[in-house]
Amino acid sequence: MLDAFLTALRASLERMDDGWDARFLATRALCGLTPAVEAHSLRYCNETTQAAFARMGARLGLDPGDVRLKLVIEVAVAAWRHAALSWAAAGGQQGRAGLRARLDEAFAAVPESIALTSGG
Repeated sequence: MLDAFLTALRASLERMDDGWDARFLATRALCGLTPAVEAHSLRYCNETTQAAFARMGARLGLDPGDVRLKLVIEVAVAAWRHAALSWAAAGGQQGRAGLRARLDEAFAAVPESIALTSGG
């Protein structure tokens, strides 16, 4: 499932118009300055995640509350957020290619992150 989400996110990035990068970076900067905008961003992310639970549940024949479905979607959202926020914090280095690289890195780190133990 994670591979499917990564593929979908990469495809979505490819379909974004040329000005998307600049708008995203400007929005992230505004979020840092305006708590209400940050709150709206977090609420929108939550609403999108809830919609993904419903759509993917229906598509896979699973209850939208299935813990496996919820966890895989939450992990995918966390990987996306990490990639997007770290890319924005770095000033959008290397444009969309830089974001794709951070996205690939975040998703690649998921299995090892889940297996992480307190000893390292």
